Amino acid sequence: MAVIECVFNYDPKTGILYQEVHVLEIDSNDKINFVTQTAGLTLKCEAPFPPANLKKNDYAPVRYTRTKPKTKGVAEFNVYYHGPRAQFACGELNAGRKFQAWPKAVGQSSPGGSP
Repeated sequence: MAVIECVFNYDPKTGILYQEVHVLEIDSNDKINFVTQTAGLTLKCEAPFPPANLKKNDYAPVRYTRTKPKTKGVAEFNVYYHGPRAQFACGELNAGRKFQAWPKAVGQSSPGGSP
């Protein structure tokens, strides 16, 4: 089960309470879904990613959707992810089912963006 810490810090000078959320651990009971609104997007693993049982050169399961989760009316905050991250080359499978990486989309880490 994921371990999530909500860190509260109060600044007595400003009277503002700050909160950060940290995802510290994940395990086999947790699920990471890869979802896209880009038709044909394929994720090819550049290194093993045990939480999703993916080995190097495996294709990650990607679910295509027309919509993404709603953001209106939900809490908005910074999330810091401390767990393992996958490395993907993003691209598409051509007509011959051969993977074609998009030049500016290799070395993509997930979950998360920049380190």
